[in-house]
Amino acid sequence: MSRRNRVAKKKAESLKPTSQTPTVETPTTEKPAALETKSPSRWLTVFLPIAAVVISCASFANSCYQTVQARKIFRPYVRPDIQCVVRHSSRPEDKDNPLATELVVWNNGPIKAVSVSVAYKSFIVDLTTLKVIASMSIPEDLSDATFIQADLEVGPKIIRPILGTSPPVVTVVEITYYRESDMKKFSREDFFFNDSGSYYDQQSYMSHPGYATLMKNLQRKMKAEAMRPMDGIRQMPPASPGHVNIVYNFGNLSDDGSWTNTAGTNAVTMTPLGPLP
Repeated sequence: MSRRNRVAKKKAESLKPTSQTPTVETPTTEKPAALETKSPSRWLTVFLPIAAVVISCASFANSCYQTVQARKIFRPYVRPDIQCVVRHSSRPEDKDNPLATELVVWNNGPIKAVSVSVAYKSFIVDLTTLKVIASMSIPEDLSDATFIQADLEVGPKIIRPILGTSPPVVTVVEITYYRESDMKKFSREDFFFNDSGSYYDQQSYMSHPGYATLMKNLQRKMKAEAMRPMDGIRQMPPASPGHVNIVYNFGNLSDDGSWTNTAGTNAVTMTPLGPLP
């Protein structure tokens, strides 16, 4: 074969396609270890308990805050509830004494009261005319007539003997007390009626046919006495030991509102009711 032919043959062979295909590298789907991420389920198992604790703490804190705010809002409306009743003496030795009377005071709550002052006055009534004949009181500051309790907790009752008189009579009890948190003053006035030997509170006695007229005359009498204090009573000599001075005011209040002191103010001395055992 000539030289020319050999060169042409080599050239032709170099132009023929070969069966070997070039290797092409494809990107791998594997991620480097540093870039590997956790599955969602693993995140949830870690996050959910933490979130539950955070939510629980936030709810508790909000509840405490709301409670404190509610107490601040409603604190001015919370007050002690002082109650009282006048009744026949519960002492066994007074069983056969129709005039033996006692005053019971207690606190229904919800908070205690301080500086509780209790006073009373009795008004003798004529049921025929439904007018007040006289008032009866004790001028001295005695424990069985007017008493002061420094603290009155919820529940316990204070029982004090008071002066009684033959019916018909109306006993008016005045109670003054304070709320400890801000020393706000409260007061109340209760009426107890005895026309046949038994005491009735104001609510129970309203059904009496002469209640409205009696209350009108009683309040006029109380107002008149408040405007015209009983002169000279405080200048009375003190009672001897073991006795008390009882003041009967027989002043009459006419229908036109004028005041007539027909019998003056009398004072008598009697043995006081003893303390409760």
